[in-house]
Amino acid sequence: MKKLFACILVCCMVLGLVACGSSSGAEATGENGGQTGAVFMAGFGMQDITPKESVPMASYGDDKDRWSEGLLTYLEARAVVLRDEEGNMLVFVIGDITWAPKDLADRIRDDMSKELGIPANNIIVSGTHTHNSVSASLTEYPAVVNFREQYVKGMEKAIRLAVEDLKPTEVYVGSVMTENMNQVRRYFMDDGSLDGDNAYGTGTKRVEHETEADRELQIMKFVREGGKDIVITQFQAHPHLEGKTNVLSSQTVGAIRDALEQKMDVHAFHWQGAAGNLNSKGSLEGEQPFESSNKGRIAYGEKMYAYVKTVYDDLTKVQTGPIKVEETTITAKVNHTYDHMLNEAKMVQDFFKAGHTAGETATYAHQLSAERNLDRRINSYYHANRIVSNAGQAQTKEITFYAWSFGEVAGVVIPYELFDTSAMQIKQDSPFVRTFICGYSYPSYGGYIPTEEGFANGGYEADNSNFAPGTAEAMVEGYMEMLNKMHG
Repeated sequence: MKKLFACILVCCMVLGLVACGSSSGAEATGENGGQTGAVFMAGFGMQDITPKESVPMASYGDDKDRWSEGLLTYLEARAVVLRDEEGNMLVFVIGDITWAPKDLADRIRDDMSKELGIPANNIIVSGTHTHNSVSASLTEYPAVVNFREQYVKGMEKAIRLAVEDLKPTEVYVGSVMTENMNQVRRYFMDDGSLDGDNAYGTGTKRVEHETEADRELQIMKFVREGGKDIVITQFQAHPHLEGKTNVLSSQTVGAIRDALEQKMDVHAFHWQGAAGNLNSKGSLEGEQPFESSNKGRIAYGEKMYAYVKTVYDDLTKVQTGPIKVEETTITAKVNHTYDHMLNEAKMVQDFFKAGHTAGETATYAHQLSAERNLDRRINSYYHANRIVSNAGQAQTKEITFYAWSFGEVAGVVIPYELFDTSAMQIKQDSPFVRTFICGYSYPSYGGYIPTEEGFANGGYEADNSNFAPGTAEAMVEGYMEMLNKMHG
């Protein structure tokens, strides 16, 4: 009898250990170092990264002209962390800055990869592209050096808070088409030329846009157990309402986040999409529903909220699945179209460095182009820098970019300013239920990448491109190969 009892006791202990092992699956290690869980999870974190002192502000090639003199809205780092059923993690982190500086993004990715035990490529670092933030490249200024440290620490803190906030979630996606929220900034003029927001007033009139804008507002909602919903919105529109004011601001992105959080009691996260040819306002008569002011910024955010609200309860629930990240590299031709104007470009640089403003420099560049009878004009100090930079590069350059997915949802990580027509093609051809466009992201920044049609039409973006025609099409092909591979 004692032997029988002992056998039963041993069997019970073994069964108990097996039961404990299965119930503690959330503590086991996943393939990329995460914790294995029985359910898909999502967490949110936010951290203030507003500089504590006056800083040079990111602008349009004339960064040293503007120094901050006040604060309109705080600058923030926001993170969304996802964990799949096997414990694999995917991190989205975005800061209110024009783009993610590669050297700082490398630090963030390396630090958090070691801390979380996940591949660095699973950490998607982006910028909101606000031009009312800090020009992080001007490291000769102590104020910028201080901000760069604050930026890294803030982005990493937001990620940690999101990890601590992980909760079981269901995922819903969808979209809504907007009206008068963005416009193509490339216009045909009545003389047949193509011009944009940056350079006009030449006596010709604007006739029509080069193309239609991508008006789709994409939405991803995480409905979590025991926590607020997390809402990710994504829209193709270059932030451009407050213009070149001297106050720090998250511009239209902050307005969208504020409206969603105040009116819906959610955590909000916003990606800029492919907006290399777009603005969040238009300039043709009758197209501008928002004034260039804080009042206009707030109105813009509230109208975006209204669009989200119309579809929020009718979004499609999607199946989650293993988190996947793909990387690819293409070889692109560098744009050497302007190499024969190198001396003139250096003259424009010297003119600006002598203390002239960006506006004065642009006027000088146009006059110089006319006086020397150049076949193509130099537009600005920014353009002159591009000409000098490209002339010093090899004929080709490698471009690396990424894509991610989980279940029926995917996203492409865009380091440059692709045109929205490229984004529309990716969304249309993607095999996933919903594909998000994560613009101004690591390893940015590489400037404008027009389509072949955009290059043929010319204009500001084509003139200022680092790369030759065909690059956008090659990038779209690379994204599609990664999406199809992940979809299987």
